[in-house]
Amino acid sequence: MTRTLMAMAAAVFALSAGLTATTGASVSAAPAQHPPVVAFNWWHGNHERNAYYGSVRPVTLGGRFGEPVSSLHWQTWNQQGAQGTGQIVHMSCQPCYVKVSLAHAKNMPSASGRFYNWLTVTYTRPANGGTSRLRWSFQQRNWVGR
Repeated sequence: MTRTLMAMAAAVFALSAGLTATTGASVSAAPAQHPPVVAFNWWHGNHERNAYYGSVRPVTLGGRFGEPVSSLHWQTWNQQGAQGTGQIVHMSCQPCYVKVSLAHAKNMPSASGRFYNWLTVTYTRPANGGTSRLRWSFQQRNWVGR
């Protein structure tokens, strides 16, 4: 009985070692993933932190000043661009439903990865319709008109 248990244990050990080796081989053979493109964002939840950071598919996106776009739902987010919908609350529009587009991914200065350089927010409510077109400025460290 002891020999049978030892043989079974050795078989399980050999099988698990083979699976580990196979798993390790498949992981190392996987193609390298590109880091995701980021959108620079001020809204950490407490926007008074006075620092921007790179967001991937943020729920809230905003610049240093003004109202953030919230309740964001992204349909696409890739190297070519990002498309989503959300809401903005403003004095005359509570809330305004908006379409958000991010585009023109560029290499980040002094870092690995890419960032979206252009942001377009289109108000979809006809009474308060409009479009804001912004670009990211490293000099001003904010989204500015383009």
